Amino acid sequence: MLGRIGKKKSIPKPKPQISKHEKFMQMDPYARATIISRRESAKRGDVYKGTAVVGTPGPHRTAESLKKFWGKGTYQLTDPVRKKPSGKK
Repeated sequence: MLGRIGKKKSIPKPKPQISKHEKFMQMDPYARATIISRRESAKRGDVYKGTAVVGTPGPHRTAESLKKFWGKGTYQLTDPVRKKPSGKK
């Protein structure tokens, strides 16, 4: 008890905060390229079946018609920017 008089407690240093961008840049280059490719595909609105792109909607054909044509198991990656608010249809 006498040894602690006048001594300050050591304050632990906080760990450095790493931003999402820095974490992303530290990833494997192939994993980064895959993520970037998926983001670009979502922006275009590609329609997939399994892991293959079966079509990209355009002015002449909608994603819904592509999904209907290709049948079950087709899906479309969604880009948050392209999403509509849930209240509007």
